[in-house]
Amino acid sequence: MPLLRNSFLPCLISTLLRKCFPIFKNEIFQMAHPHILIIPPWFDIDYQHHFSKSYHRWAQDLADEKGIKVGLLYGDFRLGIWSREIFQRSDLNYHYLGVRDWGLPKVGFGWRRWTRQYLRAFEQYVDRFGRPTVIHGFSLLGVIAAGVIHQAFQIPYVYTEVLGSMISGHVSTRLVRKAHMPVRKASLVSGISPEMTSALNRAFGVNARLIPLYIDCERFRATPMPPGPVRFISIGSPALTKGMDLLVSAMRQVAEALPLCHLTIVCEPRDESLLTNLIQEHGLHDHITLRGPVPYEAIPGLLQDSHVLISASREESFGYTMVEALATGRPVIASPSPGAKYIVAPHHGRIVREMRKRGEIDPEALAQTMIEVAGQLPDYVAEDMHGEICHRFGKRRILEEWTEIYTQLSMKETG
Repeated sequence: MPLLRNSFLPCLISTLLRKCFPIFKNEIFQMAHPHILIIPPWFDIDYQHHFSKSYHRWAQDLADEKGIKVGLLYGDFRLGIWSREIFQRSDLNYHYLGVRDWGLPKVGFGWRRWTRQYLRAFEQYVDRFGRPTVIHGFSLLGVIAAGVIHQAFQIPYVYTEVLGSMISGHVSTRLVRKAHMPVRKASLVSGISPEMTSALNRAFGVNARLIPLYIDCERFRATPMPPGPVRFISIGSPALTKGMDLLVSAMRQVAEALPLCHLTIVCEPRDESLLTNLIQEHGLHDHITLRGPVPYEAIPGLLQDSHVLISASREESFGYTMVEALATGRPVIASPSPGAKYIVAPHHGRIVREMRKRGEIDPEALAQTMIEVAGQLPDYVAEDMHGEICHRFGKRRILEEWTEIYTQLSMKETG
């Protein structure tokens, strides 16, 4: 009898281990290696433009820094598209699937069609790359899509809002109503600035968490101020949202006070006609240069070759370029946007608080501030600005916070 007992128990344990270990091993592997699917509200679906690349960098950096399996799914469903197209890239360190197809206005049946199209796109993503453990929906369309997928497949999701219109109240009330339930059901709601979290709390009755966007401090290094007359730079699109018209108007006064000064505006081709006309109107051909969209890799050099960044935005929920400029050791002059008030400290530059009307800074006040800061450039210490900004918005710290969130939710998904 003892012999039977002693032989039976090891056999039982051996059988259980053989049968169960592959299951446990698979679950442990999934929990240790989350699969994150990013759904942006807009994206450069065919990679032909230089703006709208922040979600690409997010996916790329997560895969590079944390070794996480990452995917990006974007559906472009709207009127004016006549045939269905699939976009993929094999040269990325993350999985990408873009789907373009005809759609309807997002009301009534149009919403139902959009929902079915996103579900179909998600199923195609899973067929190609596997089932994600967490979905990260950005802005209202991203969280609505994530909520639709969650309802069908019970995958946990998080929501981050980045649009300045959520703070200003200019966002579509119809879109807010549609997003209300998906936002409430999200495992985490986050905003990228204090005013954004407050806006989310008001709109949806949630306790939004502040998690800012990040800066790659290795890419954006502090350098000494370049020699020569003061050179201003402004980066962004669309031109009116970014206040480029206000900046061009201000430059007339700045050029009178500083005849050798120069402004470079980095914009999209869609902005060039408007800005060219304004430059001609103010007679500023010798003082303003328009640069078409440039690769992201060229932005650090443009900032380092300049002395001051100008952000005259009518809406700015965060302000990537302000963080990037400060990381290179360049002071910032900005409108009193939520992003600027969060990012720009008094020793980092100036916030122009004089307003011409709601959402628009006074060009004369902007011009005067530009003239004053140009005379104070030696007061700004590049290394100090770099250190402070990287401490607050450094890539490693922010990605570590998100990795912890993704891992915890992935464990729930696979548990």
